[in-house]
This record gives sequence, C-alpha cells and structure tokens, in this order.
Amino acid sequence: MVKTAINAHAGTREAIRATIQKIQGKSGFHGTFNENVFCDSFDTRL
Repeated sequence: MVKTAINAHAGTREAIRATIQKIQGKSGFHGTFNENVFCDSFDTRL
C-alpha cells in the first residue's frame, strides 16, 4: 500500500529528473495539497 503519491504533470526529461530527485531526497517538495486528486471517491483513498 502506497501512503504517498507524487503527481508529476509532464513527461519531459526535466520533470522526470525533478521527480527522481525528490524521491531520492535530493530536492524538497514545494506546493500545496489538492483535495481534488481523490475525485471525491472513497476507493482512491485506500
């Protein structure tokens, strides 16, 4: 079960590299949580 999801909204090399750096802890996360990622559906929160 994954407790964390990372939304990378682009398939560019820069976005992929930035995502990997964040997963590895080399770069911090910035931004705010958006409740809409769950689409108001219970099963997406499991």
